Amino acid sequence: MAQYIGYVEGARKEVHRLGNRVSGLTATAHGWTAGASVRMWYDRDAGEDRIEVRLDHGSDGTESRILWSGTASEARRFVDVGELKQLADTEDIP
Repeated sequence: MAQYIGYVEGARKEVHRLGNRVSGLTATAHGWTAGASVRMWYDRDAGEDRIEVRLDHGSDGTESRILWSGTASEARRFVDVGELKQLADTEDIP
C-alpha cells in the first residue's frame, strides 16, 4: 500500500510515482549547475515519517548539503510562509 506519492511534469505529461514504508520516496530535479531533492521515509524509531531536503551542484553531482531534515510533525511548523522566511533568516546556509 502506498504511503507516499510523487508527481513530476516536464516536456511530457505529468506522471505519478508511489512509495511505501519500506521503499520511501525520493524526488530529484537537476539543472546543469544546481539541483534539489526531497526524500521521505518512515522512521520506525520516531514512529512517523521523516523528510530530508537537499540542495546540490546539479548534474555534476559533486556536493550536496542538507537544507532541512526532520519528522513530519516538525515539518508542519514550516508550512506557514512567515516561519519559512524566519528559518532562512536565522540558519547559516552557505
